[in-house]
Amino acid sequence: RLFLEDLSEDDDALCKTTGLLPCLGYVESRRIDGSNELISIEQILRLPKRISGFQTLRSILLDEWTEESIPKTPDRLRLAVKLLESVLVLHAIGLVHKAISPDTILVTHSDDVKIGTPYLFGFHQTRGEFQESGRSPSDPNLRKSLYIHPNNTQDTRYRPFEMLDDIYSFGVTLLEIVLWKSFFIYDKDSENWIGDKSTLCFSEESGLPKNPALNGGKRRLLQKVVVVRKQSPKLAEIIEQCLNCREICCADPTQIATGNEEDSEERYSEEASQAVGLAARVIEGLRKLSTNL
Repeated sequence: RLFLEDLSEDDDALCKTTGLLPCLGYVESRRIDGSNELISIEQILRLPKRISGFQTLRSILLDEWTEESIPKTPDRLRLAVKLLESVLVLHAIGLVHKAISPDTILVTHSDDVKIGTPYLFGFHQTRGEFQESGRSPSDPNLRKSLYIHPNNTQDTRYRPFEMLDDIYSFGVTLLEIVLWKSFFIYDKDSENWIGDKSTLCFSEESGLPKNPALNGGKRRLLQKVVVVRKQSPKLAEIIEQCLNCREICCADPTQIATGNEEDSEERYSEEASQAVGLAARVIEGLRKLSTNL
């Protein structure tokens, strides 16, 4: 029902509630060198009616905001709640997004509402929870790898993405929403996205962390949580729960799955249950804070 071609007004409301846009079709990209090899599959999504525009969350965070114009903290937390609810919908139907970041979130706006409803997109990597084909290598692109749990970026080893990995990605995005600051900026000189040195202390040369250790990116994220803790210890605790999701929910958070374990599906099911439970607690905590801050 989430992906019908012909949507009624009620279905438009459903899409707004779930934060998932209807898919009208897809486009395959193939190599033109004679091999006809499939490069990627991109979805064609339909935007909801009666909106005056939309931007990616990354674009919104990079807008010129003054201290007076920045959305109030409760509004930012409500935006985060809607986003995590969309993630839960995906998980409820057995899907792992694998690429949650401000670059894969569309936010509508109108003349009256600057920050409207967030919608997840960028489903080209999405897979079923137990699909072994969903293994992903480490990504040298820091703009992508910062949102991936360190266990998924070790050397060149492969491991299946799991629902907890989406919770980690949401935690990084939540930190940007709370700070109302993009961790990456577009450098016109190099025509590339680089880490914002004012937020995560990236090196001037390439935007990589000064200390490229395995958990270097995560350590910098946790250091930024200290800034949040000065404003709200409870909010900082919620962000830390997302960033430490594997440590909280997994008996062995450093385990790298090979896909050949006899108990792998049972383990994935247990961790999926843990992920849903953690997400529900995070939503409840953010909702309470949005009414108290």
